[in-house]
Amino acid sequence: MGLRSKLQLALVLLVLLPFARGLAHHSHASLNDDDVRVFKGVVTRYSWRAPHVYIQARVVMDDGSVREYKVEALNPPAMSNLGWSKDSLKAGDVIVWEGAQDQDPDRAYAGINWADLPDGTRLYAGATDYRKSQQAQNARLEAVAVEPVSEIGSGSWVRIAADGGTHPPIRKPAGDWPLTPAYVEKVANWSEDDNPINNCVYGGPPRSIVSLSNFMWTRPDENTILIDRDMWPEPRVIHLNADAPRAEPSSNGHSVGRFVGDELIVETDNFLAETWGLYTGIDSSAEKKLVERYWLSEGGMRLNVEFTVTDPVVLTRPYTYTHQWKRVPDRPLTKVPCSLEIAWLYKTADYGVEAEGVTEEIMQSIQDEVASEAAAADTGKQSGKSLLWLLLAAVVIAVSGFFGWRMRRRT
Repeated sequence: MGLRSKLQLALVLLVLLPFARGLAHHSHASLNDDDVRVFKGVVTRYSWRAPHVYIQARVVMDDGSVREYKVEALNPPAMSNLGWSKDSLKAGDVIVWEGAQDQDPDRAYAGINWADLPDGTRLYAGATDYRKSQQAQNARLEAVAVEPVSEIGSGSWVRIAADGGTHPPIRKPAGDWPLTPAYVEKVANWSEDDNPINNCVYGGPPRSIVSLSNFMWTRPDENTILIDRDMWPEPRVIHLNADAPRAEPSSNGHSVGRFVGDELIVETDNFLAETWGLYTGIDSSAEKKLVERYWLSEGGMRLNVEFTVTDPVVLTRPYTYTHQWKRVPDRPLTKVPCSLEIAWLYKTADYGVEAEGVTEEIMQSIQDEVASEAAAADTGKQSGKSLLWLLLAAVVIAVSGFFGWRMRRRT
């Protein structure tokens, strides 16, 4: 073996050494699609969390240095659709992956289009692959017999475009909202850093109702309709009883629905002021009010809605628009905890607290979260050790008792 090969092997062993001990959101705007690279590294952490799945891996660079790369993937439901799971990787796995490098060519941050796992399996993880998988899944779903819905309030649904095709991603504010002068300027200066999911806030309607992912409608009783969705911490409640008690103002507000013929009319108020509470990049105030009109079409296979939203602080007049979903086979919703640390990695990874736009409050929240997770992990380890000692003590007592019994029998 030549000197260069020995050095490369030594570096790989250096990367692997810690694991020998251990084993005994957004729009990906920070990534440069014109700088796609292939990496090889050792996984140090695999985070199956919202809003994005993240992989951390130690990579031996061309100059021989070892860097800890943060790898930004899609959200858990999208990754699941591509064959990934929370158990796909573990610390110590050696993987090869392709992904776009960060806009900063020297930053240890990348995306992922595909990865070759230790067992030789190649899993895809890019947005283009996800769209292809959606199209393939849609074709499969067309062949699956799905029961149509006869009345609004049940079934699984995914958003579609008005023509029935795939709904395009909503990446920026719409240009036709009647904004007040103050909000014209604010929306013109919108930033992905303002996305409420960065603070693990999912927000309320109408924006939350037009988002991607599976929606599940249920009727737990005659006075209630629940609308739930992948990754939502809790469902939205629609009261069919006009006298239902009102809680404190919230993201979802207080919704009261009534059936008028075959249509469901939902009126909602009692909102909190929210960042992006109306639409991507468009905030809402506590004075927001919303009227939704839902109706079925295509024999119960399509659910339509007309939103009319009023917000005198943000809008010069009420604004009305429509949206639609199609019926899909029922499946369990994907519920994954949201992590502030993960949400802000696109800004903080490899930069630390000096990352532009990351406040001290955000960093303190992230540090508190990391400390809490570390404490929980340490508690788990201590509990494991305590259990082991208890088991050993039980074995010692049992063995002592056995030999004591044998001695008594002999005497």
